[in-house]
Amino acid sequence: MPRVRLPVSFALLLLGCGDEGSAPADGSTGSTTAEPASSSTGASATEAPAADGSSSASDSTGPASVCGNGLVEVEEECDDRNVVDGDACYSNCTVPFEVLWTATYDGGGDDDAVAARFDAEGNLYVLGTTDVVGQGSDLWLHRYGPDGREGATWTYDGAQHGDDRANAMTWVDGDLVIVGSELTAIGRDSLVIRLSVDSLAAVWIQRFDGPGTGTSGDDYAVGVTVDPAGDLLVASTEGTDTEGADMALRKLDPDGNVLWIDHYDDPLFHQLDLATAVVADLEGNAYLLGQSQVSGGVVGVVRKLDPDGGVSWTYTLSLDRPWAGTLDAAGNLLLAGEHSEGISGNFPWVARYDPDFMQLGEAVAEGPGRHGGVAVDPTGDVYTAGSLVAGSGLAQGIDRRASDLSMLWWSDTNGADDGLLDGCLGVTPSDEGSRLAVVGYVQSNARNEDAWIRMYRNAPTP
Repeated sequence: MPRVRLPVSFALLLLGCGDEGSAPADGSTGSTTAEPASSSTGASATEAPAADGSSSASDSTGPASVCGNGLVEVEEECDDRNVVDGDACYSNCTVPFEVLWTATYDGGGDDDAVAARFDAEGNLYVLGTTDVVGQGSDLWLHRYGPDGREGATWTYDGAQHGDDRANAMTWVDGDLVIVGSELTAIGRDSLVIRLSVDSLAAVWIQRFDGPGTGTSGDDYAVGVTVDPAGDLLVASTEGTDTEGADMALRKLDPDGNVLWIDHYDDPLFHQLDLATAVVADLEGNAYLLGQSQVSGGVVGVVRKLDPDGGVSWTYTLSLDRPWAGTLDAAGNLLLAGEHSEGISGNFPWVARYDPDFMQLGEAVAEGPGRHGGVAVDPTGDVYTAGSLVAGSGLAQGIDRRASDLSMLWWSDTNGADDGLLDGCLGVTPSDEGSRLAVVGYVQSNARNEDAWIRMYRNAPTP
């Protein structure tokens, strides 16, 4: 199947990870309870002047609106002189998105936001890592109200007060399960915490120490999801003493007890095998995503396991490396990551596969970077988030009707003209699909990274 090539200038939704103009209304860029402010980068409704200088909007007795004439008329939200999708004004002259609010968090050092989840009331929970002076980094969770006001905050600092990191989270029975890593006295362990969002207290904490010892035995939990039975699937990278690292997948019951574990070590090269994410399908099968170091480079890995931990198949991808995954509305596997272009670098990549791993479609951007997050809204539209080598955060909005993933339907560019590095790490739509949250980091003038959160009003494809 030929690869669809997507010009960055048109097809990619470039989200402003670092738009200084969209800070809270009091001018603060820290984690405050200030009133949220809209960003001028969103495609908000505006009125264009008529040729005689008067307002173009007509009353109900005037002539009917003509979409595409460049005038914002009655019942139009925008008019950009064309009737095509893929830009900041849909073909029916409605806006595809609007920036509702943007927030940043500066803990003094390097901070990032890696994942976000909505609750049933429309609050947004944002997970990340924050630097703490004198004691490395801590896991943190911030709650934001629907209007962007910051609420409660939770942090986790391990017993060694070292570098503890957050990587992913998921809902289970009204609680959040958070995964990452904790520095212990004998190395780094995978960390899994079930957190009550009502009390912001840990229900239980599990640490998993892989087969390696000392610094060669560092372990990282990188992905988590819940299967249809309510059990947890946790993807990890586990260091070994002789073979670099292996991919690992654990199935836990809701109380944190291990039901089974699977390890993957590339059978030919036995070097670094790194897990990146895990996806569960509607039958309880698990897809473990990652990449393996081989002779001459790195290949992508996708491994399917049945509900009892039996291996259904393992495929390697010579040029594509998945960093994130989810299911589409039909139960197919969506992967997002990077596609290798050899000496030209790695390019953002997204692909769709059926349950037997037959590729149904894919798209590759024409600019270097990668996708690190992917999500599907209730209508079936697809979103990815990542970064460009040029320094801006990156995401895509992909029309659900695009079997080859080529129909991208709105774009927003920010953050690439200040010489600083910005990136988007996670994307999630609200339950009803009317809002879209994107999180990541923005590099400040002090060259430290601040956590970054942006909320969009999300309009469905016309």
